[in-house]
Amino acid sequence: MRTSRSSWLGRVMVLMLLGLAAGPAYGGFSLPGYDLQVVQSQQSVSHGAASFQANGLWSSTDLGVPTDTSFVLPSCQGIVFSRLYLDIWGGTNAYTAQVSATLNGVSLGTVAVGGTGNSGATYSTTQTSVYGSGSGVWQVAYAGLGDTSIGALLHTNGTANALSFTITDPADQFDGRVYSATLVTIYTDPSIAGNLDYYLAEADGTLRRTPGTSGAPAERRLSISGLNTDNVTSAQYIASYTHGTAGQRDQAYLNGVALGGSGNDVAIGAMGAYGPDVPTFDVTGLLAADSTIRYSVADGDLGGAGESILRANIGLLTVNHAVPEPATMALLAIGLAALTKRRRTRQ
Repeated sequence: MRTSRSSWLGRVMVLMLLGLAAGPAYGGFSLPGYDLQVVQSQQSVSHGAASFQANGLWSSTDLGVPTDTSFVLPSCQGIVFSRLYLDIWGGTNAYTAQVSATLNGVSLGTVAVGGTGNSGATYSTTQTSVYGSGSGVWQVAYAGLGDTSIGALLHTNGTANALSFTITDPADQFDGRVYSATLVTIYTDPSIAGNLDYYLAEADGTLRRTPGTSGAPAERRLSISGLNTDNVTSAQYIASYTHGTAGQRDQAYLNGVALGGSGNDVAIGAMGAYGPDVPTFDVTGLLAADSTIRYSVADGDLGGAGESILRANIGLLTVNHAVPEPATMALLAIGLAALTKRRRTRQ
């Protein structure tokens, strides 16, 4: 079968863009890590929805040995945006390594992670970024540009999207195990009713119970501005953590309201104590134009419950809005026309 010239050119452009995104990515190092910050947002995505998939991989990775996993997206018409994450354990913040990855057989390049002297993270979805917590945990966030990058490589027909990656360290110091691989995707399909607003935040922020321990605060905050609170049919917040350990708890708040009750338990991950934890909260009715999400491990918020370390790494707020039916819109237009005519008659 012959490939059309336009299809061939499109494939070449995708590969060129991936090549640009896969250039040297320097691991940002910050003690006690990076605070959550919105890196991608969009309002009024027509017929839009979000997919958040976190695969636990803790016991499957060794240095130099490829690790394979996959993601199956909901069948849909198209991809608006996508972002791929790896959360890696290095042993200490000083050890360094290289990560090579492919998605559906296309190289995502080689990324350098580790070391305390690297430049800061970019907080930009147009680049591959690396966030370091200073505790040997690193998050690689691969560039996601919707239909022109990772999104263009994703299958949307219900077949698996294959991810393969290898971590290498010639010095044989880097631990190399991976907590999880996570794929966040915003997609559209005519079968989805309403409009979607979404706000994606990322970081590698360590929360410690004792304020000041290794310079870490007892809480983390995420600010989101310019929310549309009209015609909201539903809203949810996904709070992703690299992993949980038995007995670890925190309390998340949206605009001062505790989410999930008192003391959210983030100890049950997909791979037990070292798998990702991804609690989802219904926040319908809690939104404000300028909203604040706060994570806390302070004694007063937890009622004195025990705590060591938690790492909040990804946050996703999605807001669904109702759209007036075409018939309703027509009636509104007729009513407006009649009102305008009546006013003119009175003049």
